[in-house]
Amino acid sequence: MSQKFPEYLYHYTSFEALACILEYKTFRFTKLNNLNDPLEGKTADLNASENLAYCSSWTAHERDTIPLWKMYSGLNGVRLKLPSDLFTNSQIESVSYSNLPRDYNKAVNSAKLIKPIKTYSTARKIIDIDSVFGPDEVEYLDSERPVNIEVVTKTARVEPQGAVEGCMINLTNVGLYKNDDWAYEKEWRYRLLLNPLFGPAYPIMGANEFCEYFKFAEDYIDVPVKQSAIDRIEVMLGPMHSAPQRILLTALLEKYSKNFKITESNIQIK
Repeated sequence: MSQKFPEYLYHYTSFEALACILEYKTFRFTKLNNLNDPLEGKTADLNASENLAYCSSWTAHERDTIPLWKMYSGLNGVRLKLPSDLFTNSQIESVSYSNLPRDYNKAVNSAKLIKPIKTYSTARKIIDIDSVFGPDEVEYLDSERPVNIEVVTKTARVEPQGAVEGCMINLTNVGLYKNDDWAYEKEWRYRLLLNPLFGPAYPIMGANEFCEYFKFAEDYIDVPVKQSAIDRIEVMLGPMHSAPQRILLTALLEKYSKNFKITESNIQIK
């Protein structure tokens, strides 16, 4: 059974980015280490965790806000409203790896991609990503306390020569916790993960060495969007948009979307 999530989500962006979204029918996922929060994706026990996940950031806040306009699109940008199941035709399922005894471990949403995405690690190893995780709500924690997410669990297996120690790495919740300085965003995220649950080979390398080898080389990945989602797109013009921008937006949407809707922000700015 799927976790509950909003029927629609909102994404602030520029006119230029919207043109690329419509032309290529993709959304860009950015590696966590390239986002604006310097603590993004970091964990207490894995050095490269912010290099093992990509995300696309959205908000559930129906009313548009000046901070989000200014930070992510500019006051003459656009805000997109789209159905939240926009990345795949398969059903979004709730998944959990709660067998790992961690405080920061909760069920997340996941759906299989129609076609796996190929990317590379820094060691030029080809990596297939076959699922989009999300949409999942970001949880905001007290900014006076560090976000000490632990993702590594020590394990052992019995060999003829005795017990061999190893570890299991759980990336399921990496990128879902931020401090409350960012709480005004009411953020929801889609994520691409190296692998939600995996372990280094015994006993060749430790967790940090393993992740250093497999961390993503590319700064972003473009993920295909369903045409049925594009056909239901609603675009809000920013508070300082111009009349020519509305004309251009209408022409753009008429080319790519069957049932688009254009609205305007009610925020008054001189």
